[in-house]
Amino acid sequence: GTGCHEKLRKDSLAEPVIQSDNGSGFISKEFKSTLRANGLPHRRIRPRTPTDNAIVERANRTVREEIESGLVTDYAEAVSSIDRTVLWYNTGRRHSSLNYLMPKDYYRGDPDVLLAVREAKMEMAKSIRKENNIKNRNRGEVTGIVS
Repeated sequence: GTGCHEKLRKDSLAEPVIQSDNGSGFISKEFKSTLRANGLPHRRIRPRTPTDNAIVERANRTVREEIESGLVTDYAEAVSSIDRTVLWYNTGRRHSSLNYLMPKDYYRGDPDVLLAVREAKMEMAKSIRKENNIKNRNRGEVTGIVS
């Protein structure tokens, strides 16, 4: 059936697509058959271009680090670990490619508003630091000097 596709569709705003490199596991008849049986479209990246799959490669590295930590000793723990890592990666980790927002906020929130709020906080902090530096200077204190 289309259980996988329905689960992916329910959890995402975008139409799910399985993207992969051109490794033998991803070009096999069995893999293609499994995708077809689950109604999942497949897109392969250009040969010898791992940067086309950079986000997936980074996510895989994060999952691999979790598994290689030695905390995973059986299949159930592996599934649980991967679930936790994927959840953290999408809801708890800030990504430089998304202006240091979390994917959940970037794709399902309002990134422009979040970035504007962040900028306003930065300006406020800058203003407060400036005021404090002026007060300290007026009292004869020296600030910001490294010797």
